[in-house]
Order: sequence, then C-alpha cells, then structure tokens
Amino acid sequence: MNSFIGVCENIFSLEKGLSQHEINIVFIVEVTDKTKTSSKENHIEFVSIAKGDLKNCKILPAPLKDGLIEWLENGRPFWKEIRN
Repeated sequence: MNSFIGVCENIFSLEKGLSQHEINIVFIVEVTDKTKTSSKENHIEFVSIAKGDLKNCKILPAPLKDGLIEWLENGRPFWKEIRN
C-alpha cells in the first residue's frame, strides 16, 4: 500500500474517570477542486493545507502534525502514541 502515511494514537481524559481513545490513520488522498469533503461530526473540520504552510498551522494532537512533517521530510510512515 503506497498511500499510507502514518498513525497517531491518542488516549486522554475528558473528565475524571472518563477517557477518550482516538486513532488517526492518515493516507494520501487525491482530490480535485470539485471534490467536496464534509464531516459527520460537528466538531471536526476538513481543510486543505499547502505543504509549505503546515508548520504554521494548528493541528491537534500536536504529535500528529510532527508525524506529518517528518513524513514530508523523509517519506517514511510514522507512528505516534500519546498517553495523558
């Protein structure tokens, strides 16, 4: 599979006694100007970011952004694990 970029696993507390576990699996996707993306969750937004602008954008969780930047530099898939 040549479109796989990496994975970021994040486990964090929403409140005392309640944890959230998310797994971000990242792939290369080709889109055109006519491609419409939308989220099924109101708190998630899809945006297009130029490669050169990635370092200046706020992307959460932060290690996901770090993995993307590393992949752009070296082309190797990444794994990031966050446990708070």
